Amino acid sequence: METFGAQPKATVDQSLPGLEPVSLRFVIDPSWWKANFRCAYRFAPQCIAGAVVLTIANVAMISGNFIIQQRMFAMQAMTQASIGDAITILVICLISLIVGMTTTLWAAGVWLIRLTTFARAYKLYGPECTVAQFEAAGNEVKARKSYLARFWLLGSGYLLVPVIPFACLVSLRMFTRPEWTVNGETLIPLPPGLSVQMIDQMVTWVGSVLLLVTFAYSCVAICFAALSPGSPFRSATKSLQQCLSNPLPVLAIALIVGLINLILTSPLGLVAMLADPRLLERDLWYAIATQVWLGVTSTVVWTASIAPFCMITSAPVMSSNNDEQ
Repeated sequence: METFGAQPKATVDQSLPGLEPVSLRFVIDPSWWKANFRCAYRFAPQCIAGAVVLTIANVAMISGNFIIQQRMFAMQAMTQASIGDAITILVICLISLIVGMTTTLWAAGVWLIRLTTFARAYKLYGPECTVAQFEAAGNEVKARKSYLARFWLLGSGYLLVPVIPFACLVSLRMFTRPEWTVNGETLIPLPPGLSVQMIDQMVTWVGSVLLLVTFAYSCVAICFAALSPGSPFRSATKSLQQCLSNPLPVLAIALIVGLINLILTSPLGLVAMLADPRLLERDLWYAIATQVWLGVTSTVVWTASIAPFCMITSAPVMSSNNDEQ
């Protein structure tokens, strides 16, 4: 694909989406990104609600984690921890987890609808989408909520494959931290042959790879969900098959887009990572500021991140009344 611009409207067809072999030079074309971000900026007002709720969820979980750490430090100073202290920590953990997970799930649903709307409008009209065209695409996506729910039911199952091992690693690291001790012992004994440093490295490297794979599949799946006229289950499976059969271009785009996201949406986190990795854990207000900035910038950057995957996705776009329900 040598140039960018308005994409031609696809004709009605029963075939499933696919990834087309196009040149990836557009990904390093500043003029393409400029047009892309302008398009995302016009769409940004529709993303405010999801960004606000997700920020609230992140702040709730970060605050809960910070309070738990402070309680754990206080328990270390005691000769013997009491049952009441343990119950207090458990209650705080449950409250932050319930509030955080509930709002996160709601925000995730809102974001999926918004990103799917952006992908559909972008593929139909290209980067010059107008507000009216975004609204039209949004109405079509809302009419497909049942379709999208079934699509993401299976898609989420596929996403659990890389997410579960990463969650296990993070949990292992969290509960084997030397500063999280009760009566001089960590919450979970360190497995034989493993050190804290080794677990840290595993979480960093394995987590980075799994995060990249998860991000790549999620973006491709959003494009397929926005464009597919066929069965939601076949479409979700086809999106995974296409990622597995075309890993290099998909992962290359995901890596470039991921770096752009890291620089634009998490500059404070990046500074902390380079200067003091524990800063986000020790300074609650710094961590909150990081999440607020993420919420503000995500309204533009996250939608702009979908456009490169739209460029490599080829599929017929059907009106909502023709979708398989």
